[in-house]
Amino acid sequence: MAEDKTSEVEEEEFGQEELQEIEEAYNIYAIPTGMPADDDEEEPPRILGTHNLAAAMKDLGYEPTEAETFAMIDQVDPDKTGFIDFKTFIYLLRKNVKTMNEDDLRIAFAVFDKDGNGTISIPEIKYITLHLGLQYPPDEIEDMMREADGDGDGKISFEDFAYFMTRK
Repeated sequence: MAEDKTSEVEEEEFGQEELQEIEEAYNIYAIPTGMPADDDEEEPPRILGTHNLAAAMKDLGYEPTEAETFAMIDQVDPDKTGFIDFKTFIYLLRKNVKTMNEDDLRIAFAVFDKDGNGTISIPEIKYITLHLGLQYPPDEIEDMMREADGDGDGKISFEDFAYFMTRK
């Protein structure tokens, strides 16, 4: 089985509900190892065949390309055992999905940052919402701005935007 590369990424980075969804997707494709359950576990351990990695990720709403999938497998299974454990699956999700999501957020941020100065202002929000066919009263746009402007400087930085868009 693949070497455990999870020391830098902890399961606690996911919320309880999200972790449960991840475990359900993992278990759809994982097979029993044949080993007995540890004292702190109810069921025997399972392992995921690397050939099912993309399918398990797709069940969670992520769409890794074939190249991304092979790169992830090479990263955690250099000996080509063909299997990864749950902690390694968590590691891959946190490390790779976070990157994919950040790329998507940067693209979305760039749409709103019309003048390209690295921040989003109220006029830019008004411009984009108008061009998307959305009509918000000025007070709602100001409320959006206040809610998304984490540092209260009157502008939405990428960090403010990313936090606002990914909070639960």
